[in-house]
Amino acid sequence: METESALLGALFFNVLVEATGETKNFACGHAHTEHIFPADGKVLSGFFGQAGSEIDHLGVLLKEKQCDVISREITDVKCVTPEGSGCGAVWVGTGQTDTAHGICDWCSSSNPGHCSAQFSLAETHQVTTTLTQGGEEELTTSIANEISLELVGIGGKSAETVSVSFKKTWGESKSQTVTIDSTCSLDMTPHTKSIFDATASIGKFTTDIVLTVTTKDRCGGTKVETKNGQVDIDHVPNTGLIIECRPYDAVCDTFLV
Repeated sequence: METESALLGALFFNVLVEATGETKNFACGHAHTEHIFPADGKVLSGFFGQAGSEIDHLGVLLKEKQCDVISREITDVKCVTPEGSGCGAVWVGTGQTDTAHGICDWCSSSNPGHCSAQFSLAETHQVTTTLTQGGEEELTTSIANEISLELVGIGGKSAETVSVSFKKTWGESKSQTVTIDSTCSLDMTPHTKSIFDATASIGKFTTDIVLTVTTKDRCGGTKVETKNGQVDIDHVPNTGLIIECRPYDAVCDTFLV
């Protein structure tokens, strides 16, 4: 601010634009005696003073800047243990099993043969995401785009690959359904029927992830942080742990000889 005698002569401002790092200069009036108001890191909120026939008193009102957060998004997710194009996941048994059924029907056949029964076992998974670093608010942070993860079993156990996707927030992740196949076979005699029970061991997939969280404020600032997390998917059958493939006889309906 510049004054001559007790009259206002000019105003000068140097403003830092945080979004670009650029300093802009504003000036108005004719310079005389200089009076400097230190304002680093402050926000201009107004003026105060008085005037008769001229402006003869002028002060500047400053305040701490309030850079409220205007957006907070999960912009990327990476696997701690990549496995091919997916995330390496450890399969852990939970002591549960599930059973699928198949039928070999030779009731109307007069010839012996070989029957292979295939099974499809569908499981609905619940997806749970936890953070091992950072605040729990990340679990309700919006997701910039739909994020998909493919979990691949590692550690020497043959578990299925399970895909999971997240929309909007981690709290709104979708439950998934996966289908596995196993094959049991049996030599069949004419006019007989056999039913197979295939029992699979059920467990959960666990994988570690790193979330990238991007925060923007109304001052133009951007903050990028990483948070460590974990994804658990339950009810994952393990095709490498088919406990039993047991056939038993069933009664044929009436047949022609």
